[in-house]
Amino acid sequence: MARKRGKAKRRSRRRNSRAFNVINAAEMYLQTNVLTQGVAGTNPLTFLTGQETGTSTQAHPVSGRAMQVSSFGYHPSAASVTLPELFGVGNANPSAAYESMAAAAKANWMPILMKSVGIRIGFNIGKKLLSRQRSFINTKILPATGLQTMVKV
Repeated sequence: MARKRGKAKRRSRRRNSRAFNVINAAEMYLQTNVLTQGVAGTNPLTFLTGQETGTSTQAHPVSGRAMQVSSFGYHPSAASVTLPELFGVGNANPSAAYESMAAAAKANWMPILMKSVGIRIGFNIGKKLLSRQRSFINTKILPATGLQTMVKV
């Protein structure tokens, strides 16, 4: 059978958006924060980089008395566990880090679960309650700024 004349072949169009969804990213960060706080004792950024504020005792240069000094950097002996410690960077002990994380997960599993479920429920309710405002932002504000193809709320 011959092809019909007059009908141009339709190109398939991508239905799902490639835009970065800010709301989903915020929810993902909060879920990750709950997990890293409960298991590693730190936030996701500090967990990935290993950079955190730590204190050490040093002698005062003039009087010679002991003093507490705070500094920002890699401190493997801190109370939290970071990814570089798990890989054994510097003088870190990876087995101690794994044991610390296992003990923290065992002790904090219920608060982690409750916070995770609470965040999920909160975002579902918030998305429904604010759907009109989100729609206004997505259809009126973002196209006017030229960000509609990159960002979605």
